[in-house]
Amino acid sequence: MLIELFALIGLGFLIQGIALLLRPARTTEQKTDLVWDLIGAVSPRVFFIVIAATIATPLQAWLSSYSWILSTREYIMSTPFWILVLVYIVLIDLLDYWMHRALHTTWFWHQHAWHHTPKVIYWISGLRTSPGQIVIRIIPSTIFAAFISFEQFIDLGVFFLIFFTLSQHFIHSNMRIPYERYIELLLVTPRYHMVHHSVARKYSDSNFAQIFVWDRLFGTYTDPASVPEDAPSGLNYKNTNLRLLFGFPPPKTKTVSVANNEKENVNISG
Repeated sequence: MLIELFALIGLGFLIQGIALLLRPARTTEQKTDLVWDLIGAVSPRVFFIVIAATIATPLQAWLSSYSWILSTREYIMSTPFWILVLVYIVLIDLLDYWMHRALHTTWFWHQHAWHHTPKVIYWISGLRTSPGQIVIRIIPSTIFAAFISFEQFIDLGVFFLIFFTLSQHFIHSNMRIPYERYIELLLVTPRYHMVHHSVARKYSDSNFAQIFVWDRLFGTYTDPASVPEDAPSGLNYKNTNLRLLFGFPPPKTKTVSVANNEKENVNISG
């Protein structure tokens, strides 16, 4: 728990400190919504504990009951150690890219919209995650871990925790870095990811990658240089923070007649 807190908070402030020394990738006059940012940072941990206990752990136990999975994992884990680590990072990132794309489909969007609500993007705002999004991402990751798992290597587990947390904080740091156009030939930068948080769906439905630039390979890339630096971030529709936090869509509306024969939209529960 202490290591997780260090990774989450310590690395976050480190990234924020560096960001303050550099020019921002996006400029905005919007104010930081600190209260909801903090709620968005704490709530995923609570959700994760519940979901891991009720879904991930039983699923992992069920998968472990199949001898062919265990024998396959044993064969895979016999690969030279550091090659396996590099392959693991690449495959996890590739899986995350496809899961992220899935979250932008009609079926799953409202489980992901909470992550796109901030108008000011920085490391804390990037932690917003609904319970549904955790479920959608934890099931494929648990299945993947049945074949490649480093649970027995405590030090390596710490390394992965710090590595992926640092990556998440970095891409949401909204800072310009030197030589980013060249770095973006292989790796995601904050400028690259800021495009994904744009209000305009033509931009937010692109640049899904977190570490490696899979978007270039799979046709979802938008050149950050083509998007204005003052382009607004957030959603292009209204919903309450509480509904977004739990993955609920906006209340439905219906059209009713009024006395002057005009029509108006009225919220109904949905």
